Amino acid sequence: MAAGLVDAPPPVSEAGLARALAVREAIYRLAVTAVTGDSRRPGDIDLVNEAAAAPPVSAMLTEAGLRRTGTEDEAIATIARAAVTLLGGSGRPRIRECADLSCTRLFVDTSRAGSRHWCDMRGCGNRAKVAGHRARRGARKA
Repeated sequence: MAAGLVDAPPPVSEAGLARALAVREAIYRLAVTAVTGDSRRPGDIDLVNEAAAAPPVSAMLTEAGLRRTGTEDEAIATIARAAVTLLGGSGRPRIRECADLSCTRLFVDTSRAGSRHWCDMRGCGNRAKVAGHRARRGARKA
């Protein structure tokens, strides 16, 4: 629900949760290989493609506006389809790893120059800039 995929979260079974986690991890590994150029883990592409082949979340227009509904499988399919589009499309070269060594997040660099370093300026980027400022200020005092 936080991602705005559906208006109300569907019931999730233990098997559905396990499937969602497996797809999430496969997407992450594929995205990492897009950044590093390492070889892919066998089966990851098939797992993501299989998940993406299911029907997506439904969107419908109501008197109140947009309504998005879906089952756990439809939510997984919608996420998998987005990953297929990213990993197989023109956005793939823009996938980056955060420059903060303690961060494990990947992000799509949408900056014009393609030179973004951090996943988020409010967290990782801010910490790096504060540390750089302190280092420069400390060097001037010495």
